[in-house]
Amino acid sequence: MNTQSQQEFAANWHRQVGCQDQYDPAASESVWSEMIKSDAVGATWGPGVRRAPQVTTWGWNAEVVAKTQLPMLMVSGEHDKQVPSERVRELYADLGSHQKVFIDLACSSHNATWEKNHLLLFRGEGLVAWIGLMVVLQNFFSSLFNSHLFDFHEGWMYVLGVGVAGGMALRARSGEGVKEPAGTVQS
Repeated sequence: MNTQSQQEFAANWHRQVGCQDQYDPAASESVWSEMIKSDAVGATWGPGVRRAPQVTTWGWNAEVVAKTQLPMLMVSGEHDKQVPSERVRELYADLGSHQKVFIDLACSSHNATWEKNHLLLFRGEGLVAWIGLMVVLQNFFSSLFNSHLFDFHEGWMYVLGVGVAGGMALRARSGEGVKEPAGTVQS
């Protein structure tokens, strides 16, 4: 099992910053606070630690990935040092699915969900951009009153809503592999 202190968590996030104002430090503090609240045991270890299982692989190898036929959206942060873009690109290339989209988010880290760039997916016009923006805003405003950072339903609704709408918005807005301010899209 891996453990991480608040100082280590903040340092890990900071080492992935490649752009000015990439994230608000208050977001890091809020994410840390919610992680500690979600782990009653880890919260009691010294000043509190984040615990995570130590795994080298989750069974995702080239053979298993090649058999995957589901539509897939893969997102990688340009400055992600935990899961480098090259590894995500390799996984994308190995996918057996013909319905797949890869998004390389510029000015983003492994923590892209809590950084400022995620709203760039939904700039523009049309129903898809509007739906995606509403998903992001609903998640933001509802979390002001009831933090659901680690709630299963709300978390997956956000991931699916942003993932599906984001993929559709980017595909509609750009050609295959065209570099945009928000990153690269391949389908």
